[in-house]
Amino acid sequence: MAFVDRYKKAIKKNREIDCFVGIIPEYRCRYTDSFFTTITDMAYLWEEKLIPNYNEGDHDILTRVKSIVLQLLETNDPISIYQGIDCIVTYDVRFKNSPQTPFTMDFSDCYEKVIEVVKKHRTLLNEYHGDKLSAFVGSAYDLIRNTIHSDPLMRPLADDI
Repeated sequence: MAFVDRYKKAIKKNREIDCFVGIIPEYRCRYTDSFFTTITDMAYLWEEKLIPNYNEGDHDILTRVKSIVLQLLETNDPISIYQGIDCIVTYDVRFKNSPQTPFTMDFSDCYEKVIEVVKKHRTLLNEYHGDKLSAFVGSAYDLIRNTIHSDPLMRPLADDI
């Protein structure tokens, strides 16, 4: 419950988007043994923050999640772009068809935007490396490409990235 309360405080402070990015430690959401050490772990965010808040009656959270994802994709920040994409992919792969997920979200209207953003920022994403993003070795572009290709719903659109 403390995890959800912390997230609710971020909402009240108008800092919900910061929970999605996680650069500010106070708003970072992650498992202790997470692959992600300096940003929010999206699986944790979905499982420990978003779904519990929805279960407690915050049904507007679905609209806010999509709005936040689109805001993240509109930035020139590699971490924000990655987090927006990872939020979609994590939902599609881990939570969309789970019987424990009490709602359905459709991110299909965001897929073209994701591909467009990755193509537009390819150079920037290729210049952003390693531990600035996670324990991943390689560029943000490599991590994003791998993330997109792990989503069977988005993969067909991503042949040229």
